[in-house]
Amino acid sequence: MAKELNWNGTEIGAKASNVTYDNSGSGMDAKNVQQALDELKREGGGGGGGGSYAPFNGKRFAIVGDSFTAGGRWVGVMKNLLHLLETKNKAISGGTWNGDGSHTSLCAFYRLQLLYADYLADGTSPDYIIIVDGVNDFGNNAVLGDISYATIDDITNTEESALLAEISGKYDLSTFTGGAQAALAYIAARFPGAIVKIGWTPAGQQYMFSRITSAKSWDGVNQYLDRLKALATMYGVQYIDSINAGICPWVSSNLDKYSVSATDHHPSSDANDRIGEYMARLMLSNL
Repeated sequence: MAKELNWNGTEIGAKASNVTYDNSGSGMDAKNVQQALDELKREGGGGGGGGSYAPFNGKRFAIVGDSFTAGGRWVGVMKNLLHLLETKNKAISGGTWNGDGSHTSLCAFYRLQLLYADYLADGTSPDYIIIVDGVNDFGNNAVLGDISYATIDDITNTEESALLAEISGKYDLSTFTGGAQAALAYIAARFPGAIVKIGWTPAGQQYMFSRITSAKSWDGVNQYLDRLKALATMYGVQYIDSINAGICPWVSSNLDKYSVSATDHHPSSDANDRIGEYMARLMLSNL
């Protein structure tokens, strides 16, 4: 049964538990109050309804990806459907797994560093981290690279600069595999409590449609996908089948309804909504 939430004796809403704050002499500041309200939101209504039955109700999601994700539309759809408390979206146009000289600031490893700085400033941490990149690695013919079995010393190298040097020295960031390993190693060191899900750019088939049909081969894509699956097992994270996001470019009516731009191959609004719905279902089916 919902009880009342009070602030200095004034009722400000109904929540799942009876919590009363009285800051007379306690020195409770606005940040502490917000954190307390966030916690109530997690345990109670979650914002926008949903109740405690929703497994992602009130959770914080961090998202890394490329231009398919940077616009934020599908992320917003997913957030509303899952009743998330917050999404921090560090996707960027041109985002990649590999971090060669042309993609140093675009790779997942670097985007995660920005996320860490944000969470550190907020005094919070993500419950889930989703990385969905790959289209630009494929488009740029990124070298697959080899898996490294190096161990990262995050205990000695606790300082950020030292940790980054440690990771950069152990993995070949110029390759798809090395960039992905750097990202996953960084997450393990900086976000050990987060549940991590990795996959390909949502609806990446749309972008790759002309290239794949002309080459008549999925072999190149499958090499990257197989490597992500192997790294997911190696690092104890979850591989998700995000590549087509429920959009089939091999059927004309489907391709028309969930169209991409003829010039830049990016999803339409309808396609973004479908991606968001698909990703929400994907999260629920991969708890």
